[in-house]
Amino acid sequence: MRLLLAMLVVLFSTSAWAQAKPNIVIVLADDLSTTNSLVPYSNIQGIKSAGIEFSNSFVDFSLCCPYRSSLYSGLSAHNTSILDNTNGWNQYKPLESNSLPVWLKGAGYRTAMIGKYLNDYDAAVVPPGWDRWFAFINDPAYFNYSMVDDGAIVSYGANEADYSTDVIRDKAVSFIQGTSEPFFVVVAPWAVHGDDASPSSNAAIPAPRHAHSSQPGAPRSPAFDEVDVSDKPGWVKALPRLSDSVKNSIDIRFRQVTRTMYAVDEMIGAIKAALGPKLFEGLRRVRG
Repeated sequence: MRLLLAMLVVLFSTSAWAQAKPNIVIVLADDLSTTNSLVPYSNIQGIKSAGIEFSNSFVDFSLCCPYRSSLYSGLSAHNTSILDNTNGWNQYKPLESNSLPVWLKGAGYRTAMIGKYLNDYDAAVVPPGWDRWFAFINDPAYFNYSMVDDGAIVSYGANEADYSTDVIRDKAVSFIQGTSEPFFVVVAPWAVHGDDASPSSNAAIPAPRHAHSSQPGAPRSPAFDEVDVSDKPGWVKALPRLSDSVKNSIDIRFRQVTRTMYAVDEMIGAIKAALGPKLFEGLRRVRG
């Protein structure tokens, strides 16, 4: 089981921080490993320098559906009983009527879900509490995917303009710019998700403009393909050394994931611009 994410950016924006209803934006990067440095990404670095980085933040179950279910319900995984990704949306549906968007909508917020909701979301329905709904249906992807747009199924193709991170960026910016009341929005791209280095539907695919950006290979810690494993458990000792082709595949995947993150960073920059200068006023006040 892989970690869901290594980056969750929460942005607050308000004209008067003391008021009860600051705007809230949550950005989730899917499957970003802690081995992927965030240093190259200027917009993320700008938020880190103006706000707070929680370097010792933990969740009780960092797999995709258990984590997202906890985020929306406020319950730990042992209370939601959602412990895997199998049929994730159907597992979570009984909790939807008493969840974060419902609570915030009741408190006067306009709410939006833009991007990936839960695994196996597969119907043109808008769950309770969401005023704006633009979510992947069935299998998320970078190209050739479908979204539920406020109840209507809309399909996207393989053109550069269909790149899903960019589409999600534009929908998020449109929601922010078109909303005058306090709002809560979750922006959840499929990026940087990728299961392998092959050109398959599960591979990490960068935006065409970033496809050839120069990137290093995967980090080589002392544990990488370690020669002397005499102090390790038997199952580790039984593993073969990594071949050159396997090492090359690891490097290719790492580069693709890193390139894919550039569009996420650009998305965060567009959201920052849409929120305006009051974003940093809010972040400074959070920082204290």
